[in-house]
Amino acid sequence: MKEQGKAGQGSGKGPLAYLFTTFARPSETFLRRELDAVRSLGVDVRVVSLWGGAGEGVRTFPLGQMLTLIWRSFRELILRPAPYRDLLEHMLDRDIPSWLNFGENWRGIGCAILLARELKAARTRRCHAVWATMPAAAAWVLHHIAGIPYTMGAHAYDIHEDGGDWLLPLKLRDAALVHCSSEAACERVLALGCEPGKVVVIRRGLTHIPATLKPLREGRAALPRLVSVGRLVEKKGYCEQLRLLAALAEAGLDFEAAIVGSGPKEAELKALAAQLGLSKRLRFTGWLDEASVNAELDRADAFIFTGKVAQSGDRDGLPNALAEAMARGLPVLTTNVGATAEVIRNGENGYILPIDEPEAWCKALDSICNDDAFCENLRRRARRWIEDNFDAMGNAAKLLQEAEERLGKQSA
Repeated sequence: MKEQGKAGQGSGKGPLAYLFTTFARPSETFLRRELDAVRSLGVDVRVVSLWGGAGEGVRTFPLGQMLTLIWRSFRELILRPAPYRDLLEHMLDRDIPSWLNFGENWRGIGCAILLARELKAARTRRCHAVWATMPAAAAWVLHHIAGIPYTMGAHAYDIHEDGGDWLLPLKLRDAALVHCSSEAACERVLALGCEPGKVVVIRRGLTHIPATLKPLREGRAALPRLVSVGRLVEKKGYCEQLRLLAALAEAGLDFEAAIVGSGPKEAELKALAAQLGLSKRLRFTGWLDEASVNAELDRADAFIFTGKVAQSGDRDGLPNALAEAMARGLPVLTTNVGATAEVIRNGENGYILPIDEPEAWCKALDSICNDDAFCENLRRRARRWIEDNFDAMGNAAKLLQEAEERLGKQSA
């Protein structure tokens, strides 16, 4: 189906609708930062949470309202059959990657049908789908039945897991702008056939970058302190990290370590840590609030990230915890996955190391913990990258400008 040229709906001064899967998730702090930055720029933003969620002014979908889809869907099919015919044809051409993804897309389509009238009445200028899954499904339908243009994010699991979202080519085709936060994600959406001129790479960002680096010696105890932050899921590579820590201990490196976060692999990881003899030198903190996470970063000597490509294909782009560590002056040691190589220059502003070479990790940790001049230069270069590339306010302004320019070209 050809684009319907309805960008005029987005050319007014109405609100911008931000479409989330669930708002707000503790693991998606970076999205809240982006939203706060956009609002601080004076943009009227309406938050839509498609699956649960809560918060003042957040549009959600109670069960009773979802049940009205039973008859509203039939009404939509009769009044506007064209977009749904296009949707059905695409569905038949592409295998379902997973039943979860199937359900996510149908939920997004249903929520769009319920939203269409109110967003159009509010003269919504644009929808922005933060992910290419459920939010982009809703945005695609709203574009075709309410004439509201949309932009979308395409970043990590939504373009990689199980080969990528089921309806991704359709969503990429009709989006006015596709926002990627890494070059790796950009390459992926281009490989899926997205028009090059509509893809922009704009990093995530931090709303607060500490005025100074933490003192180099602060928290540097007799034993090096290592820290990791992230959800306890397969793509973070924590099983591999535990085996690496065991190998470091076997090689004679004495250290303390902390893993900050919670998730479905917590029991498995604790059992593996005990099996590997790490219980006395490794702490699992569970989920911590932002202030407590920052305290863990400040007491550490090095940040460890051992991400990998999960069996499903899912992987991280640039982990926000890694960027936060760089901003605070905590040296980073990471595997080469996702966008880490776009940020870390090995031996200059951090280390990129093979997970199966513990001797390389030992050598890197020695340089960080025992050569203060080297460590100081390394962490200052890392901080400089964050200042130049990871400011939430500046990046939000770039994203808004790119979207307006693209919509203007589309309207013309």
